[in-house]
Amino acid sequence: MAGSVSRRVALDRLKACIEGMAGLQELGWESPEFIKWRNDAAARVRHIFAVDPKRVGEFTWRLSVISRPRFGSDKDRRETFARGLTEVRATLESMLQEVEDFWVESAGADTAVAETGHTVRPDSREVFVVHGRDDGLKSTVARFLEKLDLTPIILHERPDEGRTVIEKLLEESERVAYAVVLLTPDDEGRLVGSEEQLVPRARQNVVFELGYLLGKLGRSGVKALYSEGVELPSDYEGVLYTPMDARGEWKLQLCREMKAAGLEVDANRAL
Repeated sequence: MAGSVSRRVALDRLKACIEGMAGLQELGWESPEFIKWRNDAAARVRHIFAVDPKRVGEFTWRLSVISRPRFGSDKDRRETFARGLTEVRATLESMLQEVEDFWVESAGADTAVAETGHTVRPDSREVFVVHGRDDGLKSTVARFLEKLDLTPIILHERPDEGRTVIEKLLEESERVAYAVVLLTPDDEGRLVGSEEQLVPRARQNVVFELGYLLGKLGRSGVKALYSEGVELPSDYEGVLYTPMDARGEWKLQLCREMKAAGLEVDANRAL
């Protein structure tokens, strides 16, 4: 049995995750030390088990709710955080035991994994494009990717072949090297009971697909571009969004991000 990295690397990184948990309960879920550990742990597990996106997604979800009481629970956040840390530690120890007992020495993976935690598919030139109702912006981004000798994958343009929308998303995203998500002001919303004005928001399916692709490709494998004035999802804080400016500076920024993720991109074509 093997994963995306060698047995030795997997053991070292899982041990680092477990050792790094020392003192986190006392520091709390809002401390910079815990936030850094959480991000590092997610990246390491994503790196080790890149060939098993479901497992990575489950672990990432567990980290995201580590201090959030279950619905209907009377436990406070401190107690929930302590229990969450215990559960995460047990999960990491189980992963470590699995690697020690069952992994062969060879990595045996068909994909290479960058140090950023992004699964690099060296033979792929396909880029997933998630969009809302702004067809003009969708076309602009798609034509730009083609100019870079990349192939944009737009879900509604792919044949259904009897598949549901979610099946198409899961299958079509399997072979892409990168994803670009367009956040455009297609919907409006506000907090229930609030008298504030409605604010422009991206469509729910766009936000859902952004979250899915982040879990699948890692933060370095996804770039979110937004139209001025649109509300940005707060759970994606800490990652820079890029505005679709009229001067086209977003093109150079997108090129830099894709190159950093392992794609061969000629930035001169962006000019």
